[in-house]
Amino acid sequence: MPEVKKGIFIIDCLLEPPFGGISKYLTYSLPKVAKEIPIIGITQRGYENFGNKEVNQENFKTKLIKRKYLGLVILPYLMLKYFKFTYNLLVNYKIPFVEVAKTVYFWFPEVESYLKENLEHLKYIHVYSKPYSSGAVGMYLSKKYNLPMLITTFGEMVPHKDEIERLDAYSEKFTPLAKDVLAHCLKISSPTKYCQSILNEYDIDVTKVALTYHVCDIEKFTTNIDKHSTIIQKHPQLLGKRCVLFVGHMFKRKAPNLILEAAAQIKELDKNLVFVFIGPDFGFYDELKQIAKDTGLYEQCLFPGIVSQEDLFEFYSFADLFVFTTISNIECLGLVFVQAMLSNCAVIASNISGVPEVIKHGENGLLFEPGNVAELSANLTRFLTDEAYKNKLMRTAKSSASAQFSEKIVLDQIKTFYE
Repeated sequence: MPEVKKGIFIIDCLLEPPFGGISKYLTYSLPKVAKEIPIIGITQRGYENFGNKEVNQENFKTKLIKRKYLGLVILPYLMLKYFKFTYNLLVNYKIPFVEVAKTVYFWFPEVESYLKENLEHLKYIHVYSKPYSSGAVGMYLSKKYNLPMLITTFGEMVPHKDEIERLDAYSEKFTPLAKDVLAHCLKISSPTKYCQSILNEYDIDVTKVALTYHVCDIEKFTTNIDKHSTIIQKHPQLLGKRCVLFVGHMFKRKAPNLILEAAAQIKELDKNLVFVFIGPDFGFYDELKQIAKDTGLYEQCLFPGIVSQEDLFEFYSFADLFVFTTISNIECLGLVFVQAMLSNCAVIASNISGVPEVIKHGENGLLFEPGNVAELSANLTRFLTDEAYKNKLMRTAKSSASAQFSEKIVLDQIKTFYE
């Protein structure tokens, strides 16, 4: 009989949201990896909101935990059933009860049942995301079933109450747990050198940390140049305009307001400009619209909210300029500006986290210090008034991003990590 290949059991095997995010690229890359290394994944109910379905391919399977609020009545039973796990977090690590309850409620018993179904075919448990929640689940199952554990970290090693700061007083409660989870892992992957550097705070052996890029499926962005008839039909006010684009979740830490505040400082601002803000509202949309009114730029703004993937491609293609404004080091990279670079769009980005690993100031884009409105305004002016300079950096941006995030590089890094 031929030898059965051992596979990877992925906790938080993220499925595809409408745009942006590491999860989008896992949906693309993991099935390709599965051609050589079987993948079995499970994810929480949160991603069900994006209309995802479970996958059942030959070497790539995912399960979606469909937790109902009515299930809260069984929470006491689950916490008793998983008493060792619950006790360890509550007593030994002193994790707040609410956080422990959420972890038990959203993961058990499905995650263990699914692992047991596939146990004989598994080589590793791999956790994507947070050490302090799904990482704790992974460590528990790793020890119980004697399976080596891997983890991929994305900047948030511990939770925080402050929207802007990566670490605050609340974070301290979770540091011992995160440190033990990371120490337990056989190998750790991070998608940027910046995220690798964060691991230094946890005294992690650097030899078990690997850089693994996740940006994949780049042809969807590189082949949509000059295709934007649909969005012009939907938004006729775009016809004949120049576009400054923002894409992202409408959080305060994403700081899309900086674009308007910087533009308001430009004397004789081109009235032919339109500022487009795309993304779901997370409590900042109304404030952003008010800032647009206060700066006198509301009539030059478009707020489409969430758009389809097809429309997003067209917005990238239509835009003259993309601006990435995040002011918090919570993020590991910020994939939307990479998408913009691949789409032949000139980019200005906040010099934060992993951004300077991709954008070289004055070579393939422009950087500004986080929150510095004057510096952002100067960069906007440079691109808006010097077409030749903008086009030069735009061409370099596309070629450099295409090379850095080529499919071969991405898939080879993930496969090597699983060896």
